[in-house]
Amino acid sequence: MKKIKDIAKKMKISHILHRDINTLSGGEAQRTSLARALIVEPKIILMDEPFSALDITTQGKLTSMIKHIVKDYKTTVIHITHNFNEVWNLADRVGVMKDGKVQQLASVHEVFSKPENNFVADFVGVRNIFEGKVVDADSEKIIVKLDSGSLITSSDTECTGKIKEKGIEKILIAVRPENIIFSNEKFESSAKNQLKGKIVDIKETGPTVLVSVDVGGDIFRGLLTKSSADVLKVKLNKEIYISFKSLNVTILDKYNYKKIKN
Repeated sequence: MKKIKDIAKKMKISHILHRDINTLSGGEAQRTSLARALIVEPKIILMDEPFSALDITTQGKLTSMIKHIVKDYKTTVIHITHNFNEVWNLADRVGVMKDGKVQQLASVHEVFSKPENNFVADFVGVRNIFEGKVVDADSEKIIVKLDSGSLITSSDTECTGKIKEKGIEKILIAVRPENIIFSNEKFESSAKNQLKGKIVDIKETGPTVLVSVDVGGDIFRGLLTKSSADVLKVKLNKEIYISFKSLNVTILDKYNYKKIKN
């Protein structure tokens, strides 16, 4: 009985122990289900989209609660989800799967900031993925020429040395939209990558604005706050400058490079 009272207190369901299960709300039912699972002190729990039917507010409260409780019980949780907020709030490590195969398994930060291949990059919302030809490479940086003629510098040091050593010619690079900076004038900064283009699409996505810029045929997508978009006077067909650091240019398909033909 003590174990029941302890888990009920942790899950904040002490006040509903006397109620019929059919009278519980979605959040109460989820907390009750998890309490039933944890009370037997399992080593592993599998949760398959556990919060998908709940409203955003309830989701936030439950994820915060569950993160602390499973650590108290020292239980490993395998959590299946497509909700990135749950991933950031709960996960220590993330595995991205396609057709039953793990495409990447790493820390949350690494999966989102340094995806290993095209599928993972697209899945985690990188949005800017380009193929280019390596025109210069050393141990610290590479310079890639896109089909449009734009030159992009990457300082992805995990790959730069391998590219030079193996004589690799074509690679995929990626830039997350939140790492792109916009300006109405040419930048005065240390950023290696500075390009000028024309705005071809504007989409409001909640509190942010996704702006697509055509740079010689290559479409770069970046995020702005609504206030920043207003200050920049963002509108269709307007010419604008974009900038991003070489450290924010990730090299993809690390194990599937296209080698120079002899």
